[in-house]
Amino acid sequence: MPIRVFITCLFIQLFYGCSDSIKDKLNTPGFSGQIVELDIYNKTRASFNSQELKITDKEKIGKICHEIKNLQKADGVSVKANFGYYQLELRTIKNELYSLDVIYTTYNGVIIQMNNDTYKNDSLESLILYYFQ
Repeated sequence: MPIRVFITCLFIQLFYGCSDSIKDKLNTPGFSGQIVELDIYNKTRASFNSQELKITDKEKIGKICHEIKNLQKADGVSVKANFGYYQLELRTIKNELYSLDVIYTTYNGVIIQMNNDTYKNDSLESLILYYFQ
């Protein structure tokens, strides 16, 4: 019986301990300085943009982190009907990986999705497009 309780507690800790979003982490003082690399993958139909972008410049990473902090919750939004998305992967000094998607939806405009939550911030999408130029 005690082993069942231990395994249940361990499972709960692993599940909830790994579900921190990058938005929550960025509110921790000094965390944005720990991000050393940002990879952006173009999964849209826009063939005029390259398919992958790697950013290591601290200033550019800082701007992206600032926009992620400013995400506004968008409840009840469907992302199933879409035109593609940009996938962002942020890697820290400790090699932790955080991911989010900037999705071009058919009916709701640009939606940011991470950890099954949806957000809005058109400035983040504009910044990504600017970096792809």
